[in-house]
Amino acid sequence: MANPKLIDSKKHASLKNRFFKLHERFMETPIRKIMCYIYDDVEEADKWVRLEHTGEQNGVGIVEWKPEQVQRFDIKHGKNKSVEIQAIDFIRTSPFVQEEVKRASENIKLTNFARLLGDKSVREILGLKYINSKLSSNLEEEEIAKALGQIILDLSDKDFKVSSIYNAKQRKDYIQGLGEKLPDKNKTIGEVWRLDNPLEQIPNLEEEDNTAKNEGSDLHSKGHLKKSIPTQRKTLIPNNCIIRISNPKANKIYDELKKIDVRSFVNCAAVTLRVFLELSVDTFIEKKGLLKEGEISASNSSRSLYQKVNDASQYLYKEKIADETILKAVKLLTKERNSIWGVDTMNAYVHSNKLSPVPIDIQTTWDNIQDFMVTLWSQIESE
Repeated sequence: MANPKLIDSKKHASLKNRFFKLHERFMETPIRKIMCYIYDDVEEADKWVRLEHTGEQNGVGIVEWKPEQVQRFDIKHGKNKSVEIQAIDFIRTSPFVQEEVKRASENIKLTNFARLLGDKSVREILGLKYINSKLSSNLEEEEIAKALGQIILDLSDKDFKVSSIYNAKQRKDYIQGLGEKLPDKNKTIGEVWRLDNPLEQIPNLEEEDNTAKNEGSDLHSKGHLKKSIPTQRKTLIPNNCIIRISNPKANKIYDELKKIDVRSFVNCAAVTLRVFLELSVDTFIEKKGLLKEGEISASNSSRSLYQKVNDASQYLYKEKIADETILKAVKLLTKERNSIWGVDTMNAYVHSNKLSPVPIDIQTTWDNIQDFMVTLWSQIESE
């Protein structure tokens, strides 16, 4: 702040402009002292850094990081780069990518980019491969830059809708619609190179299919939802159900429901499932702007859980995000409210001192709404 001229204008033009504005304030009231706490161990300090930037968490955290910032932090601590982060690194470092595109890459919804690149058929059209968890290609770098650059520009457009790439057919139609921006498959270089490090060549091995790992997988493709749900299991949520949840509280509840032994802790599992359902629906309603006049938040609204589930499912249907297959199971919650899988029964697990849950019943309840819950969080994370 004392000397913003030190910032590289070519690489960080917008950042430099912001610091010049801060510089004016700094010169009027210079910062002489900063309150801080010094840790001897970097890893111990990083625990607090991550906590501070993963949401307010009832006052514990402060500023929520964007998905890319969270991933960058996790990479620093040993996690592999996701396919979308590898592509972003390529976009921002390739000499064949225009500055306009590089700037636009900072303003896209990362989940939309992941939805596209996590689809094997999309990668094939783009001339990309996913080998040993590395995004790679044997085409000329300029060809890859051309296609990915156009995708970045499209995703950064404020009018772009995730519903246009929600399922496998839509993603394929979108990619094929790039036309002249698609790479020329005849322009190969003979070697396979990594997108996040073009100078590094890798063996041309068989392509991996990471669709099931990716949040953007098609709900009816060979992703995790196509796998049969284990009927003989101890937990409430089966291990093969993968949901990406950035909300810390919701993610912890989801994780606990994948670990808890329903047979030993059936009341705990039943009550927690009801909490997870309402928390998920509330988050969805707030993210999609479905609050009614006078409502400050979904959790404090006058609507019942039954009404909120119904409102969320109707939105998914009207926006053509979920089909009848998914919503039919949800109707068991709302239309058959007093059935063993209904909303009123879930409420009774919490409030009634007479009704006790049965392990297989609450597992079946989850099985019925699993696709609905995955769809909710997929939509929440795409915002």
